[in-house]
Amino acid sequence: MSPEGAAIFVFDAGSVGPDGLNGTLTTYDEAPPAPLSWDWDDPKSQAYEPQLGGLFYLRSNVQASVSDKAGRFDRVGGNRHRYQFTASKLVPGHLPIALIVLLPHGWTLAKPPPEPRLTRAKVFNGRLAAFWRLEGEDFRAESVDFSIAKGKPNMALVNRRFRNIKATDGRLAFLRSPAFWAGVSAVAALVGAIVGFLAWVTQSAN
Repeated sequence: MSPEGAAIFVFDAGSVGPDGLNGTLTTYDEAPPAPLSWDWDDPKSQAYEPQLGGLFYLRSNVQASVSDKAGRFDRVGGNRHRYQFTASKLVPGHLPIALIVLLPHGWTLAKPPPEPRLTRAKVFNGRLAAFWRLEGEDFRAESVDFSIAKGKPNMALVNRRFRNIKATDGRLAFLRSPAFWAGVSAVAALVGAIVGFLAWVTQSAN
């Protein structure tokens, strides 16, 4: 996928403290009139440049304003943490924004599921990297909440328990296509007709 957006927030969580996750927040802001164009996976193209060692890939012809600062995801109970967005980024009808969280070594996501649910996730340099693409209804919450626990990231569990399968993902987009389901129905009808015909032939032969 090559999503476009108004901003990308990358939180590199270096440690888990009593008040929350501590780390560095890197912000990539769009430079109008061109929105940010980027990819979560390596697009294998010279048109994209790796960012933060290959955590994600930004289109090389896009100008972005990049800033770093100390950041924290506040603990809101147990191992539940929250990132509160600034109102300036949550404009109705505005381009989507992305939040990428790189958890500390030895930590993974845990129940209850994140709110909103994940868009994508992967293991990056032995650490769990979680990605939210926020748009539309997601802006109403004005925050992202998630729980963590000690343990090695298990991507099968993370994807099954915490991902939003309705999220924008080119590999899953066909599941939302009426043409795809119409094709499935047509194939099912054809298989049923063939099975019925074979049963009739068998019965006639006997």
